[in-house]
Amino acid sequence: MTTLTPHTTALLARAAGAAHLIVASDFDGTLAPFHDDPMAVRPLAGTIEALQHLARLPHTTSALVSGRDLATLAHLTDNPHNITLIASHGAQSNNPRIADAAPLTDTQQATLAHLNHLAHTLKQRYPGITIENKSAAVVIHVRQLPPQQRQEAIDAAITTIRTHTNLEPLLGKNVVETAVLHATKGSALTTLATLTHPQPTLVYFGDDLTDETVFETFHDPQTSFMFKVGDGPTAATTRLPDPHYVHAALTCLTHLRTQHTQHT
Repeated sequence: MTTLTPHTTALLARAAGAAHLIVASDFDGTLAPFHDDPMAVRPLAGTIEALQHLARLPHTTSALVSGRDLATLAHLTDNPHNITLIASHGAQSNNPRIADAAPLTDTQQATLAHLNHLAHTLKQRYPGITIENKSAAVVIHVRQLPPQQRQEAIDAAITTIRTHTNLEPLLGKNVVETAVLHATKGSALTTLATLTHPQPTLVYFGDDLTDETVFETFHDPQTSFMFKVGDGPTAATTRLPDPHYVHAALTCLTHLRTQHTQHT
């Protein structure tokens, strides 16, 4: 059984009492354990349901924030109707007020095709890598390479992209992603917060380097409850070991928020 620390439970209790609450989470590595096949990843049972339950409560908003493109994120989560989806690291959303879903320009499409060519060229050197094609980005996964080869392949990917494009690759856990649209999770959540209320409280769970843009943006300890999942340096104030603890935290928060809204 996964047991939260008293400190974590106390933080969730404080957040549950907020006048206006946003509960948001990364997907891969946070709600869903990693898998060698990116399309085989699934959220832990009960996590999406907890976010949906929270979204049905008064003055409460739920969001999923992911590097996945919008169509893939919706597919992997069964397209939960009352949860705001923020995809492509903030560049896409099912809420058009957060991110424009306009089609790529001809130049962006040509750049995307060039990135795909570069990725497949790299795959000739490292056959074990997996290439994921998103609607506005190309992702190189190195998780299936032998551990001693992963950093070498990451460095080669970064060098290749910087040499042959004017784009800056984004590093994640065993992935190198290059996008033709530019946004961050932090900027997208800032927009969501502005649309929600002048001073909302935010609870956020994330495990990856890209989640640091959220942790660094929302740093007021009175209104921001930031949870880093797993190891690694972070600007978050609290750490959870793995997705099972995120599930426990969401279950706890759902219970506490339900109680609060029933008595106010």
